[in-house]
Amino acid sequence: MTQIEFSPWFDVGQLSLDGLPRRSFVYQIKTASRLVDYPSGRSAMLFYGAELGDDALPGAIQSVQENFPQDELRFRFRPVQDASQEVARLMTRFEKRFGSLPMFNTRETD
Repeated sequence: MTQIEFSPWFDVGQLSLDGLPRRSFVYQIKTASRLVDYPSGRSAMLFYGAELGDDALPGAIQSVQENFPQDELRFRFRPVQDASQEVARLMTRFEKRFGSLPMFNTRETD
């Protein structure tokens, strides 16, 4: 099976739910203008999310924007079969590389 690549980056002002996939997808939110310090490096990434048909992306953008009101934010997405599993994989990869999860992610506990 060929893996679908992420979409291009969009300004958060361009968010239109009509343009998003109708099935599950993962998404990323980052700053457009600066890097954030993490324990093992710097990254513009702020959040990884999983869309499961609950329109979570607009709320995630709003939450990040409230904490970064001076920053321009960008987002991108990728349709996947299992968004929950894929976002967990992306967060684990980020954590290994940068020493922590993206700033607005937390590990869910059982």
